[in-house]
Amino acid sequence: NDGTFKIIQSANGGGVGILYASLDVNGDGNEDLVFSNSKIQMGTGGGGFATAVSTSLALTGPSSSANINSDAFGDIIGQDGKAYTGNGDGSFKVQTLPTQFSEFIVQVADYNGD
Repeated sequence: NDGTFKIIQSANGGGVGILYASLDVNGDGNEDLVFSNSKIQMGTGGGGFATAVSTSLALTGPSSSANINSDAFGDIIGQDGKAYTGNGDGSFKVQTLPTQFSEFIVQVADYNGD
């Protein structure tokens, strides 16, 4: 290995968009990309991604991804104080969290080990 990287495929969210999260939204085991322009590119495996599709997501800033409800689908915690729990088909159920985040970075972790 010579220490260099090879571009496998570019991912741009189907237009102007900032990558907000990387998670498996449909439970197929491939990472999918969620962009600021409310689009998702589903991972096809091997580093590839399908054409971006529009979603009902309305993320307003940086976010973090985790499986917060222990189902098979990835979820998103937005800086807007909302949890977007994945339905397994690229859509999300929105839940308001009891606090509004004021920082630019949202980090999810299991702090109490449960």
